[in-house]
Amino acid sequence: MDGVAIIQYIMSTSLHQEIHRITDTEEHAREFLFQRGILKATMPCPGCSSPMTLVACSSSKSSDLLVWRCPPCKRFKNIRSDSVLSGQKLSFSLFLLLVFYLSIKSLPSVAIRQLIGVSENTISDWKTILHTRVANYLIANPSPIGGPGVIVEMDEAKFGKRKYNKGAYREGQWVLGAVDRNTGHCFLLPCPNNKRDALTLLPLIQRWILPGSVVYTDEWAAYNGLTAATYTHHSVNHSIQFVDPDTGVHTNTQEGLWAHVKKSVVGATNLELALVDFMFRRRFSATGGCHQISNCFNGYLSVLKA
Repeated sequence: MDGVAIIQYIMSTSLHQEIHRITDTEEHAREFLFQRGILKATMPCPGCSSPMTLVACSSSKSSDLLVWRCPPCKRFKNIRSDSVLSGQKLSFSLFLLLVFYLSIKSLPSVAIRQLIGVSENTISDWKTILHTRVANYLIANPSPIGGPGVIVEMDEAKFGKRKYNKGAYREGQWVLGAVDRNTGHCFLLPCPNNKRDALTLLPLIQRWILPGSVVYTDEWAAYNGLTAATYTHHSVNHSIQFVDPDTGVHTNTQEGLWAHVKKSVVGATNLELALVDFMFRRRFSATGGCHQISNCFNGYLSVLKA
């Protein structure tokens, strides 16, 4: 669907009605942000460490019309302090709408700009903030795929075409990818130093694929040590066939995933962050449809907590 069709579809859903109920006033949006932990629900005084209290204030003190105040020492602190919104001028309602629309994978930035009136620079900046938070989340909460007897398909792909640019030769980036046939969860890892030899790939594989997994690959030599690394390894010779007629081994699921990944990262200024966001969406089953949009929206909120 194009941007217009996506907007028409989303606007017809109860999910869209709910997000607009949450954001119909700044007070509703602010309360939602407190409930979800985006804004801190408690604040110690930076001077005396006493618990601060929320008090109403004039617009000259804060455009949010609410600040933290320390009763003993009378200090004030902005309610956005120590949160992802610290120093940001975006209203609470616009912030939530922006995160919601960024949760819709196929919605282009120009459509988001038309919907809520923020600049494309603002959209780009918040995409970077989101993807960076997602990357930090995945590093802190690694979730290896596979498991005893579970089939994992694995392959490498190159991103970025080789081309001449003012005399300079630019090499593409090799990415190691794998998908769990049971869950659809995946990992997509730029190969360190753009190498894909056994010394480079095996540590990545052992970190991201659980022992005992059944790993299907092509016949790239770097995979020869997988059996010794506690995996059951089967391969298919892609120079002859895509599916081994005797064993049924294939990596077609991963090959299909590459097509979705490459489409997803078109125009991305940071390949690694774009790959991380794709992994995150897969973990939250957020690849399309209302439930997936809701899952991704809630997933984004979880990584934006103060």
